[in-house]
Amino acid sequence: MIKFIFLAILANLPILAATPKLHETQSEVVMNLHLSPPQSLSTEDLVRRLYDDHQQGSILTTYSSTPVSHPLITSRVSSSKKEQNPTIKGKGNGITYSLNRGRLGDNLCSYLHAKWLAYKYHLPLYYRSFPHSDQFRFSDEHQRRKKHSKQFKTTLKTADEELVNSGHNAALFEIIYFPDNTEHIFHEGVHSIWNPAFQVDWEDPGFQAEVRRSLAPKYPVFTPDLPTDSLTIGVHVRRGGGFDSLQERMKTPLKFPPDSYYIQQIDRISKIFKNYRLYVYILTDDQDPASIANTYQAALNNPHIRFDYRKTPNGPSTNILEDFFFIPKFDCLIICQSNFSLMASKLADFALVITPTHPTLINGQAAIDEVKLTFNGKKRISGLALINSNIP
Repeated sequence: MIKFIFLAILANLPILAATPKLHETQSEVVMNLHLSPPQSLSTEDLVRRLYDDHQQGSILTTYSSTPVSHPLITSRVSSSKKEQNPTIKGKGNGITYSLNRGRLGDNLCSYLHAKWLAYKYHLPLYYRSFPHSDQFRFSDEHQRRKKHSKQFKTTLKTADEELVNSGHNAALFEIIYFPDNTEHIFHEGVHSIWNPAFQVDWEDPGFQAEVRRSLAPKYPVFTPDLPTDSLTIGVHVRRGGGFDSLQERMKTPLKFPPDSYYIQQIDRISKIFKNYRLYVYILTDDQDPASIANTYQAALNNPHIRFDYRKTPNGPSTNILEDFFFIPKFDCLIICQSNFSLMASKLADFALVITPTHPTLINGQAAIDEVKLTFNGKKRISGLALINSNIP
């Protein structure tokens, strides 16, 4: 996938309420393309042009009073590309994963990290159950660890990819949990011992196909019907619902970004796809999704944006599978760095996915000063009702 770095500067980023007008200057543009966009293009116009040209890539937009450059996430940890014919060292080895005390997204993250190394080095993956895992197809795809543990001479708990292919024989490598988000980069006290030794190549076509097959539901899961006359946007707002402490939420602003982040990015999508009506659905573990939708609707005050949310009882322990399998059905996503939505976003192709990538403090409150926009021009949006086809 073609990668881009695009930096845009915004002065005086507010914490909440109305979305500010972007005052953009392109302080740095690094593009692996023969395309060189005019410097006067806004972020929204640039994404629209690239999307219309059927391009695929990612853009980083930085909000700051002074230019600040941050590398793409993929450059922060070591690359883990799959070779066509990797040299496999050792015999009789296997892969499994440590269980963690997290929620569904954390456990799926553990499973998929182990699955990547099993895929890359052609090793059998041994299944360990966790809450809700029996609802996914992968629960029937792999051998059970308990039934085959005696065939291994040793079990090595690790997140070191080099150890996995270091020449051990009859070893079961148990991949320990580390998050797929980047919180550990910005707060030394969070996941400090879980710095990833490798990063999954989520764009590998073969692995992508395996992920989508394995994470398919084993049984039918009800999800609401989406409108066919509007651009659909899934917005994952993680609030914790009482599961996460206030201290944890303050430490991890990328997992719990402020309302200003969501409001700004909904407004951004309305400018990128400015000819279309938007249907915005709030996916949240909060017990009062209506208040979130009402806050965003009042801040944006855009008659072409329709907000919706679950009307039945909601919370951190309800509608888990329903939300997970609902996320892949949207045209666009605005997500936080929660493993739940990060893992669900791997299940489909989206026209645009927006993710927060760097936090800051403004007047003692958390704010997001960098976001990543990943667009896919091959995911076409057609058949939607236009607001005004004459909008330039």
